[in-house]
This record gives sequence, C-alpha cells and structure tokens, in this order.
Amino acid sequence: MNREKILSVVYGSHMWKDIKISFIDEAKKVNTKNDVMKFVNKYMLFMVFESSIHTIKNRSADLRKELKENDLEFLCDGFTIDGSIYGSIKQEYKEKVLEENKVSNNFNHLEFTEDTIKTLINNIDNKVSLSKSNMSKLEDELFYQKLFVLALATGRRQIELLKTLTLKKKKDLAVYEGLSKKRNDDISFCEAPILIDIKIAKKYLSDVREYLEKYNVQSLSANQINSKLNGRIGNAIKRYVGDYKFHFFRSCYAHSCYTKFKIKSDKVDYFTQILGHKEEILPAHAYTNK
Repeated sequence: MNREKILSVVYGSHMWKDIKISFIDEAKKVNTKNDVMKFVNKYMLFMVFESSIHTIKNRSADLRKELKENDLEFLCDGFTIDGSIYGSIKQEYKEKVLEENKVSNNFNHLEFTEDTIKTLINNIDNKVSLSKSNMSKLEDELFYQKLFVLALATGRRQIELLKTLTLKKKKDLAVYEGLSKKRNDDISFCEAPILIDIKIAKKYLSDVREYLEKYNVQSLSANQINSKLNGRIGNAIKRYVGDYKFHFFRSCYAHSCYTKFKIKSDKVDYFTQILGHKEEILPAHAYTNK
C-alpha cells in the first residue's frame, strides 16, 4: 500500500483538508490521559508519514495551529518536534547538500539540457526511432521524445505534462496552469521561463495529449496513469537520454534557467519559485543536488 492508501484507511482520506476536520472533531472529545495517548498516537502517524524533515516540521506546525485555533492548546506538546532534534537533523542535511552540490555543480546542466533538446527535436523532425522492439511503433517513440523535450523545456512534473498542464505566453515567461501541487491555496499557476519556442511546446503538448486519448487518461487517477506508463517512459529515457529518472529533467530545467538567465538570488529560493513549490516545505533543496 502506498502513502495515500494507508492514510485513507486510517483517516478516511489522504488530503489534509479532510483529515484536519476529523483531527479537530476527535481532539474535542479528549478528556483523560488515556484519551490523549490514543489521540496523539493516531495522528502522529499522519505527521511522520512525510518524505523529509522539512515536510514533517511543516505538518507539525499545521497540526498545532489547528489545535490553537480551536482552544485545544493543551494537546500541542504531543505534536511538537524537539528543537535540538530538528536542529541536528537540519545541520546534517545541510552538510549533505553542500557535499552533493560539489558533484552537482561540476555537471553542466545547461549544456546537457540544450544539447539534449536539440537532439530530440532533430529526431522528431526526422522521425527517428531508436527502439529495437517490434512492438513499438514510430508514434510511440515520437510521443516519448516530445514528452522529454517538454520536461526539459518547462520543468513540469510528468503527471502535469500527461494530463493537467496548460501553458500560455506572458512576455518573456510562460504561465503554467493545471499544476498537480499548488504553491498555496490561492495560487494554482506558476510563471517561469520556457526553454524552447512556446509554439513548439504547445504543439508537442497537443500531440502528447492526442496520443494519450487511446488510454482515456482524463478519466484515470495519477496513480493509474503512472502505473500504466511509468515503465515504458523509464525505458524510453534510457534509449534517448541516458540512465536518468524523469525527475532529473526537472532538476536540469531549474539549473539551466539559473545559469542561462544569470540569476543572482539564492538557488533554493529561485528553484522554489520556478518549480512551483510551497515555500514553507523547501522541497527545492532536493533539486539543487541532482
């Protein structure tokens, strides 16, 4: 079972907006010490079922905020991360990032991105297929290559390119809408650079969606789409780009923009902005060392 299924079994949903309702309802029923222990044990699972110390800290703050707003502050200690523990983990994480950045900074992301995009577009224009399988058709191979160009040129997530993303031009930037993860509840789009002509990007995105019509992706969940296509996309990446994961394209995009446009601000802050991350959970750290 994945994270979403486990949380759904325990709380009836994997979404914070739903879980916080039951969280407060149950908190109001706490009377005894035994009630406190049961309550904290149940919702501690939700707090720690996250991918990094940054998201755990953020979730801890969310839970405590809800309790305080409902006059249930006496339960806050059960969801507090000791400062010394967080501090030591954060320091170790920073040292790891710095060390890995030494390797990352020796890799020319911009050159890699521009060369790869150029090669893929040339392949597409000349209808090149590198597949050795009799089962793979030319339309399959062109679909993969267009998808990879879009990933490198826009930095958007795989599921966004496959199903939800729309884009339009705004001066020197592109406006990316249909993000699978919003920066916050009020912002559902991201304004960021695009590394190819937007007319080409729109054409490729249209072609990708047209190819996927046979899979009826609009009626499928993200998990169903990934289950159906991840293996094939991963193998195609090895054929046309190298031994990389799809997420690496997102990192290449961010590094390339940072270098190409001579950005002077903090790299993590800039990555957070153009990748459409929530500022408070800092997942952009992960992309600075890829």
